[in-house]
Amino acid sequence: MSLASNVASVFLTSDPIPRARLDRIDFYFGRLHIDAQGLRTVGSAIRRGRIQVRVGNTGPLLGAAYSSHHNRMTVPSARAHTTTLGQAAILHEGVHALLDLTRFQTTALTDETAAYLAEAIYLRAASTMPVSRNPDTMRIYRTAFQLINQHLLANRRGVRLRAADYQPLLDAIHNHQAYRGISPSQPNTGLGVP
Repeated sequence: MSLASNVASVFLTSDPIPRARLDRIDFYFGRLHIDAQGLRTVGSAIRRGRIQVRVGNTGPLLGAAYSSHHNRMTVPSARAHTTTLGQAAILHEGVHALLDLTRFQTTALTDETAAYLAEAIYLRAASTMPVSRNPDTMRIYRTAFQLINQHLLANRRGVRLRAADYQPLLDAIHNHQAYRGISPSQPNTGLGVP
């Protein structure tokens, strides 16, 4: 299978275990709805070539990346889709791609917060906790898991979160050196995918 097919399979899997994990992702930030159905549209866009996938270095702070300017997802290896942590990182970038596909306008930090929360729900469903030597990275995941626990996000569908609910996660993300330079009012790009 091609790299694009392998990455698309994370979103379009028929394997019951990863599919059940993906199906747990279903929450709202205001009008922003992140769920498995929306993420499957990302898999379809990858499969159709609307979103490109490549292997590349995303630096020491990021496990994968999505560029709305190039409609491209970058993964660290051709085998990223084979591990739970790799799948979660791909789903994280898939949230950015979903907002790009739907041209959903929000702040860059809210976009990032939604992506981390979806990733954490997937990891919680897999009983997996990422490990990092970076305390700011671990703070993001601990805060995301607290949010999941508080609102039963791994067990309930369609949970509507208010800005105050996810503000601690947004703050933890903004305090990470990879995101510190993002202004709280900076919009996400949401350029759209042709």
